[in-house]
Amino acid sequence: MILAHLAAAYVYATAMEWVVHNLVYHQLGRKLGGQANFHFREHHKDTRLNAGLDPAFDKRTWAWDAHGRETFGLLAMVALHLPFLVLAPAFFAGIAAMAVLYHYCHRRSHRDARWCMETLPWHWEHHFGRDPNANFCLTSDWFDRLVGTRKEYPELFGTPEERIAA
Repeated sequence: MILAHLAAAYVYATAMEWVVHNLVYHQLGRKLGGQANFHFREHHKDTRLNAGLDPAFDKRTWAWDAHGRETFGLLAMVALHLPFLVLAPAFFAGIAAMAVLYHYCHRRSHRDARWCMETLPWHWEHHFGRDPNANFCLTSDWFDRLVGTRKEYPELFGTPEERIAA
């Protein structure tokens, strides 16, 4: 039963990555003045201007910038699932572990562009591909493939210096 709960948490958390990133950050985030507007206004802009790096991810996690807001959102999502700590502890542990994994991967991908290109190519493609409304998942690309939002751009890969020169 524990493995089933962990597997369910993995599937659910990956689906939530897609839902939050697509519907909240991209659909609602396009509206100027909206709470999620920081995702495009700060994070996507800074990532493109800095060859994949986002200076917000070098600062304290608790600053109220793109990284801090994302961290707050992850903590809020884990807190919303606290009832599962009693009802299905392994499911809750899986949700919490996926939030930690997401935080680690996203922070590292915007502090180390080479690591991002090699380990999370779909995230690199999300930021630099022709269609920013693709490749919404971060920790894995299987859900994007499942729902048809995975787009590959092999021409994007090279060193960060080559990316700047292009």
